[in-house]
Amino acid sequence: MSQTPKEAENKSMPNQKFKLPSGLVVEKTPFKGKHVREAQRLMDGDQSKYTSAIISVACTIGGKKVTIEEMDEMDGKDILFLMGEFSELFT
Repeated sequence: MSQTPKEAENKSMPNQKFKLPSGLVVEKTPFKGKHVREAQRLMDGDQSKYTSAIISVACTIGGKKVTIEEMDEMDGKDILFLMGEFSELFT
């Protein structure tokens, strides 16, 4: 049975799971242009929120979606770790 392009794409971009220093589990899902647009909307013109907005759109943390404002209250070590996981997008 042949795969549709969508099925092939989903298999080539599996969700990634990893633990933050605090022990919270992060699930990073593949994202597309529509997710980038959503992140741009969330940052509301504030470039300093871009990475947090991408993380908010593309991840669950501890099994739930987390807002930029909730990330502002997370442990700094966890935030730096998350930023490191997404740094490949900006190089």
